[in-house]
Amino acid sequence: MVRLRLAVVLVMLAGPSIAEATLQQTYLSVYLEINDAERSELGKDYIGALVRFQVAEAFLVKMHTCDANWEIDLLQHRIKDCQEEITKLTPLAAKELSQSNDAWPLDGEKLGQNGWSEVDQSQTKLTFWQLMKLNHPGSDQGVFDQKIREGSKTVDELVTAAVEKVSASTPGGVRQ
Repeated sequence: MVRLRLAVVLVMLAGPSIAEATLQQTYLSVYLEINDAERSELGKDYIGALVRFQVAEAFLVKMHTCDANWEIDLLQHRIKDCQEEITKLTPLAAKELSQSNDAWPLDGEKLGQNGWSEVDQSQTKLTFWQLMKLNHPGSDQGVFDQKIREGSKTVDELVTAAVEKVSASTPGGVRQ
């Protein structure tokens, strides 16, 4: 609730246009997701941090795809930061998962209150299969690859729908 109020206040203060405000609202949610990821990492919840950085990166990339002229430097900087964190956290999350005997320690529904619970749940499942593939290199990789392809497609479709919904409410629709 506090986040929602903060988002509304920030958007009202920024107020250049409906398109800007909508993308600013989405960016604010992404920024809060990154903050949650950083807190998870500090708390040594590497799987939670990894999932949150992956969700943030997916939204940043899709925002940049939908409107390549919106805050180019900011989006590229944040995308790079997320990619670096994902690279750093992946082996730590794989180790965390292996120490739990491959029992998934994270509930996707509890990840964040960003309004993207479906994305969070799908990304959580995708991350599970990615980490299982890393932890079991001698296993049938085809099963892992299939689950990863399916999960990647689902996450991409959900993120695309969310960003296009935001962009569709802007004058001129989605700009590519």
